[in-house]
Amino acid sequence: MQTQFADELTQRVTDLVGIFRKFSHVAAAVSQLRFARALLQNWPDFLNLMLCRVPRTSSTTLLMRNQVAFEIPAEEGLGLVRSNIMYMLWDTWHDEVYTHPFEQMDNARTVVDAGANLGVFTAYAARRFPAGRVIALEPFYPAFSYLRRNVALNRLSNVVCAQKGVLDERGRRPLWIHPENFGGHSVFEERLSEWQQMTDCEFITLDDILRDFGLESIDLLKLDIEGAEFPLVRGTSSNTFRKIHRIAMEYHLGPSRELNDLVAALGRVGYKTYTHAANAKRGMLWAAHDNLLVPA
Repeated sequence: MQTQFADELTQRVTDLVGIFRKFSHVAAAVSQLRFARALLQNWPDFLNLMLCRVPRTSSTTLLMRNQVAFEIPAEEGLGLVRSNIMYMLWDTWHDEVYTHPFEQMDNARTVVDAGANLGVFTAYAARRFPAGRVIALEPFYPAFSYLRRNVALNRLSNVVCAQKGVLDERGRRPLWIHPENFGGHSVFEERLSEWQQMTDCEFITLDDILRDFGLESIDLLKLDIEGAEFPLVRGTSSNTFRKIHRIAMEYHLGPSRELNDLVAALGRVGYKTYTHAANAKRGMLWAAHDNLLVPA
């Protein structure tokens, strides 16, 4: 009797979880469609992809109302929703999450985009700072290939692309591949139970970036490296950080990755910081020297 009750309870909980996930996906789809209508000139194409109304191809192009275009993998239905592409576009181009808390950004001459993915922020930085130089780094080849295509598509002559990730140590190491979120790949083995696919990628340090690209300083370092920001910050010297005036990162919490530790580590090397939590696991952190940071 108890076994039967336990089985029934388990099934009901499973059903409820399934219903919750369906509603979550619907809410995400509605939200992304709203973003698409606001940002995209060809938003009906996005809607048709979401509704699986078009023949499947290897890629599709999203044209923003400001005439910036992005070629993306042609996911359909829930796959398109889970890819988070519209959230990337909205956060970067509408909310300007990587730049809005900083003062004196118009004078930026060197921007490093670490975890460039498809090039959403790369294109934003290249357009925002046309007299500056943008170094776009992406270790995962499928994403890197789209990055290069999008730089060419938008004729961004002030961008240099390199197929490399950024960590506290130089060398090759495994990258675990997210099965749905095109920008959610991670170097942490804790993901192994969820994600079965892995590939080896090349990583360099912040010192390598300064040396290899001939940079005296970096005006803005953008980081979206899925948790690797923690070992990167812990393993980089104060001398190197003195050459990096501003940092905008999406932080990702997890085992041995606490936000207070990240803030404290940046404080020890001279940064003022400001944070905003998106949820219990991730959020934004901005760091700057002197009076370059003005929290919203």
